[in-house]
Amino acid sequence: MVLCEGFPCVLVTLCDNELDNAIGLGVCEVGNVTWCVWLQCCAGLVFLQYRSETKRALLPNEITSIDTVKALFVRSFPKQLTMEYLDSPHVKIYIHDSSKDMFYELEDLRFVFHMHVVFLCSE
Repeated sequence: MVLCEGFPCVLVTLCDNELDNAIGLGVCEVGNVTWCVWLQCCAGLVFLQYRSETKRALLPNEITSIDTVKALFVRSFPKQLTMEYLDSPHVKIYIHDSSKDMFYELEDLRFVFHMHVVFLCSE
């Protein structure tokens, strides 16, 4: 996709806590260079754990299904995970409850939000 044909582009990702509804396209000039600036907004940052590895991922504005969470794992661990693997019944996704310092199986997607830890486990 070409955002601004002929101009160098930069993508800036802002989380909701930084700037609300910052989605848009703009052109700015810095010195004698015109830049195409694309702003996208995310719902926050989440920490994904798989085996002994933890990666950060940007949450999309809306998590509409468990497949959205699975896609975050596949994007973050592309050499280890596939959607087919995550769809198998022995793979479970857990979320960390920091108030109780424990993990529980993710059933309600409303609990996936900024700065939470989400853990992938194979039984």
